[in-house]
Amino acid sequence: PATTYKADGFNFSFSDDRGETWSEFEKFHSPYDAIVAMSSLTQVKENGVFVDKWMGLFHDHEFNVYKTYLTFDENDHAQWSDPEPLLPADVTQRDGTCEEEIIRDPESDTLILLSRAEKRVSNSLIAFSEDEGESWYGLKELPYELCGDRHKAEYDPVSDKVLISFRQMIPVKRSAVSIYTAISGGWYAWVGTFDDLLSYADEDPLNDSKGEYLIELGKTDYFAKPYDVVRDNGYSGVVCVNGTFNVVGYGSFDKAGITRYIISRTFSLT
Repeated sequence: PATTYKADGFNFSFSDDRGETWSEFEKFHSPYDAIVAMSSLTQVKENGVFVDKWMGLFHDHEFNVYKTYLTFDENDHAQWSDPEPLLPADVTQRDGTCEEEIIRDPESDTLILLSRAEKRVSNSLIAFSEDEGESWYGLKELPYELCGDRHKAEYDPVSDKVLISFRQMIPVKRSAVSIYTAISGGWYAWVGTFDDLLSYADEDPLNDSKGEYLIELGKTDYFAKPYDVVRDNGYSGVVCVNGTFNVVGYGSFDKAGITRYIISRTFSLT
């Protein structure tokens, strides 16, 4: 609970042998209020070339969003740079932006930012960076087709598609007297292209693309009770190997909305 939560940074361990062994946990950035560390971890480029440096994102309970850079010293010891704001606080606090995901367009090198909007006064948000995350432009709302929480994106070079897993969360009330400010139909995957996402980078809404289709990964009944349990679902990583996707999510996917499941989906888009 927020009344007893003690902000204390985050623990970090890494593997350099494909997960066979792991380093001991180390605590970083205490006493930062580090929630969802890291919501994304993006390898950055210098002079157009990838370097051993990764930008990680986390947020706090006040909806300040921070970036911190992971590097390794000459002894292969992990280092995280001092956190700094990813976006101005008035921007992130206005909509309650958090759980940011970043995916890189391999053709243009544009970084595409997808963000949850926790305050439910707007749809989820998208923004873009042409300077490796130093600055962002084009912040705007996404359509219902991509509106939700914990977006995780992966590019499939076999089908030339982008898949984004997310928990649907649309900022509308179930009824006039409902205490809930959003409804969810469950866990979904959006499928489209980088051109679809980049269509939001200009100021003309007529160019905005909704993508190609949605995959229903786990259906929930948003009129089931208890609704606070039903709408908690779908957080998932996304892995794509040789055109095959694997996602693993959780939720109450039965009609009664009581039984909890962990579901794995494996599929291709071709």
